[in-house]
Amino acid sequence: MGDNVLEIRELSKDYGDFVLDKVSFSLPRGVIMGLIGENGAGKSTTINCILNETQKTGGKILIFGKDHISDEIEIKDKLGVVFDENHFPDIFTAEEIGKFMSGIYSGWDWPLYRQHLEKFELPKDKKIKDFSKGMKVKLAFAVALSHKAELLILDDAIIGLCVTLLVNTISYFCFPAYQFGFYLFMSAASFCVVLLFLAFILPSNYWLGVNAGFAVMFILIILLVVLGIWSRVTDNAIIGFIVDNFDLSMIIGFVSTIVIFALSYILSITLFKRKYA
Repeated sequence: MGDNVLEIRELSKDYGDFVLDKVSFSLPRGVIMGLIGENGAGKSTTINCILNETQKTGGKILIFGKDHISDEIEIKDKLGVVFDENHFPDIFTAEEIGKFMSGIYSGWDWPLYRQHLEKFELPKDKKIKDFSKGMKVKLAFAVALSHKAELLILDDAIIGLCVTLLVNTISYFCFPAYQFGFYLFMSAASFCVVLLFLAFILPSNYWLGVNAGFAVMFILIILLVVLGIWSRVTDNAIIGFIVDNFDLSMIIGFVSTIVIFALSYILSITLFKRKYA
């Protein structure tokens, strides 16, 4: 099976008037997968079978390498699930839901849960029955993301979300902070290597362009760092998910970029002076 978090082998479900016939696929760790199909194609049926909410007719389902029925309790402790409808009792508040979930999930993280409530602008003392549809979906996301889940399963979960939250949700899953810092570091380092090469082989009249390139890169890096730190300190999300996820890993990425930039700049000047001395 390798490092698959989910493996479906010839999954079948017979409703009489509809048959999900021998579906097979696997989901490697760290991969985002989407089930695409018209209404009634069996997407929700597949998800319900995975969660053992619907009893399958045939086939085998492995989650984290374990049988989804015999090891159901252990598996579901590491699953985060968001449906398109509210599955929480609407007589409770978000704070009370958190108390129930803390007794269910071994990895429940109260500070993280309250952070998500604040980020999604959900009142912790308001009853769920008074939430809008979008707010109920956001609450489901807050719960799913607050117990160190290793696999997230979303069934039409983004229906009812506003455009802003939809974009933030996608960026949350697809573009975490450490990746942004890493890619910025790699891009800047590659750019500096290219400029080093240009400074060494090009005639002297090209030096002005090389120097300008360094200056532009330096200004952009400093601007991002200043905006990120200022926004984090003042809690003013002026640059979207970059600020929302601005953490130590991103700072390391920025600092590494500046160090590489400075060393490359000094080396470029040295090479230039030696060549045209």
